[in-house]
Amino acid sequence: MIVIYFYYFNSSKNKWVLQDGKIGGVSTDDHAFDISDDFKTIAYRRQRYHTGEWNGGVFVKKLEDGFWNQFQDEIIGGNTPFEFGYNLVLSEDGKRLALYCRTCYNETSSTGMTYVYEIVDQ
Repeated sequence: MIVIYFYYFNSSKNKWVLQDGKIGGVSTDDHAFDISDDFKTIAYRRQRYHTGEWNGGVFVKKLEDGFWNQFQDEIIGGNTPFEFGYNLVLSEDGKRLALYCRTCYNETSSTGMTYVYEIVDQ
C-alpha cells in the first residue's frame, strides 16, 4: 500500500512543506496514475472486487481548498476483469482522461480498447 503526498516549496521559509490533502490506500498493484500539469487533478486506477468479480476502477480527484476530493463517481470497468484502466493519462489541463483496457470483452472476442472521457465541472 502506498500513499501519495504533495509538497510545495515555501520560498520565505526556504523549505519544502507538506500540503494539506493526501491520497492514501493506493495499492502498489495499482500502478496506473497521472496528474495534470497544474497539479490540480489526479487520476488513478484501483483494482477492486465488484459484483462478484475483480475489475479495475478509475478514480479522478481534484484539489479544492487544499484537499483532494473525489470528482463524481468512480469509473468502473464493467465486464472487463482487473485490466480496466491498465494505463491512463490526463490531458495537460486535467479536463480529459484517456484510459486503456488491456483485455476488454465484447460479444465475440477479447481485445484491447481505449476510452476517452471529458471531465466537466457541474
